[in-house]
Amino acid sequence: MEYMRPLWSKIAATNLNTVLATVSWELMEPEEGRFDFSLVDGLLQDARRYNLRLILLWFGSWKNGKSTYQPVWVRPTSSGFQSSRTKRARVCRP
Repeated sequence: MEYMRPLWSKIAATNLNTVLATVSWELMEPEEGRFDFSLVDGLLQDARRYNLRLILLWFGSWKNGKSTYQPVWVRPTSSGFQSSRTKRARVCRP
């Protein structure tokens, strides 16, 4: 939100009508089961203030072949979430 604050008026002044903004799972659910929509709410509010359309680009768990957009609590080294490959390997072993 702080990064975008000075940009909204500049975007509107260029006569553009749409902004593409990123949202990541890590920011939306920093702890398992605790959701924080303040980023999306703020982006929507600011886009409306400047009469701009907003497109959200969702970075869930993967982007460009990297899984760095997952919340820390989901990553394989944390609380028991494992990749399906790991689970499958365990099931298939005699």
